[in-house]
Amino acid sequence: MLQGPVQWLGMVMAYMAPTYANIFMGAINRRLMGFLPDKPLVWLRYIDSIFLIWTNGRAKLKAFIQHANTFHPTIKFTSNISTIQVPLLEVMVTLLGNYNHTDLYSKPTDTFNYLHWSSCHPQHTRRSIPCSLAFRLVRICSSEAALTRRLKDLKHHLRKRGFPHKHIQAAT
Repeated sequence: MLQGPVQWLGMVMAYMAPTYANIFMGAINRRLMGFLPDKPLVWLRYIDSIFLIWTNGRAKLKAFIQHANTFHPTIKFTSNISTIQVPLLEVMVTLLGNYNHTDLYSKPTDTFNYLHWSSCHPQHTRRSIPCSLAFRLVRICSSEAALTRRLKDLKHHLRKRGFPHKHIQAAT
């Protein structure tokens, strides 16, 4: 008798998890930033990933990170500090001159194991993969050279997954 409602509740909770995480991290961020004398110049957050630009010196940055890690008992921030480039989600942000340039970032463990062309998924799903992945690169890469390099890599990965040449060429 309870099997149905329990499964339904589990599905609702799984669906709501990102929303709860966003609300929780938003509240933590507001409280954290309210107590700081030195704040980041830029603070961008996507769920639990944060990109910030700090202009108050390395010592104050380390103090900020230490304070952030003691602010809540279960939330711990990891950091990747660089004056040149940092990865954020699937984007590598690089400072060149006074401008931020972006390129695709793939973790070293990424196998580019996209859906194989011979899978039993509907044809429209398989055909949309090259277009979706190419459009993702257009949105991420800020230079023509980076885009050209990443599209070449994408063609290689799609060929390895059995995609027909005509679908790859149409998308890239």
